[in-house]
Amino acid sequence: MSFFTQQGRTLLLTVTAVCVTLVTAVTLSCSKKCGDTPYNAQTQFCYNNSVIADKCDGKEYNPEAQFCYENRIVDRCGDKEYNLATQFCYNNSIVANKCDDGREFNAEKQFCIRNQILDRCGSSEYDPETQICDTRDNNVYKYVKVGKQTWMAQNLNYQPQKGKTWCYDNDSSNCVKYGRLYNLEAANKACPAGWRLSAAKDWYELHKLSGDKLSCVETEMDPVCNWKGEAGKRLKAKTGWKDDGNGTDEYGFSALPGGWYDPSGYRDGGIGFKGIGASGAWWIPSTADGMMMVASGMNYKSDDVDDQGFGNGDQGYSVRCVKN
Repeated sequence: MSFFTQQGRTLLLTVTAVCVTLVTAVTLSCSKKCGDTPYNAQTQFCYNNSVIADKCDGKEYNPEAQFCYENRIVDRCGDKEYNLATQFCYNNSIVANKCDDGREFNAEKQFCIRNQILDRCGSSEYDPETQICDTRDNNVYKYVKVGKQTWMAQNLNYQPQKGKTWCYDNDSSNCVKYGRLYNLEAANKACPAGWRLSAAKDWYELHKLSGDKLSCVETEMDPVCNWKGEAGKRLKAKTGWKDDGNGTDEYGFSALPGGWYDPSGYRDGGIGFKGIGASGAWWIPSTADGMMMVASGMNYKSDDVDDQGFGNGDQGYSVRCVKN
């Protein structure tokens, strides 16, 4: 506040801004208040007596709905700021990355990866070089090439219209982690288009790749053959197996001990869910007598894979799909 005299009258001047000036006439600051908070009126402004914002090339704007980008005043995307050089605003709500060549797209249904615009898998993005989208239920699965084959690197978690499936202990979180357990009818219909249920020859290739040897023992009915070696160790995931019975996951196959379900007591151990955390069992296509051979030898106690067990079609085992 200052007093000035003009023609004998004293004038009262109320000062709302105080500028400090050196002898050189260079202004160091010009301070005002926004509410109770001081700000530099040369470079900043007060919006709605509550928000202090930087001016945009000397201009004021509505910081609740706008922002300053490279001296341009731009509308926010909903309530978000974004980089106009690499991003865009879709439908005034979604900030998305432009494709490498600057293209925009429908960010609610699509995404861009390596300059390729793809449909989302439900609401999820995925990498087509390492993952597939099962468009039947919008689940995303990892896949990996092992030798000459391309395998899903996760157990399937799809509910076909025919056949029976289970989540271990009827807990849906086990389906998410380990995949579903399928009976024979469901297993034969489970894999998505372009993929098939893993066959005995596919598992044999895994054994040979691991340097395993086939060992057969004569029984009263038929020879029982097992592969001996380290296929189990090399195929099992690095974590998740009981008592540190984990593998090296050398090929990215990431086998997990999802257990199995026996509704009739056909296998040893009685009726019910068995083996989670300790063992895994996978369906293999039908043999000549209509039975299903099961690759069931991945166990926390062993590095072998026993792929000569049999089921009667009612049991619940995991499914791994192989690309056609």
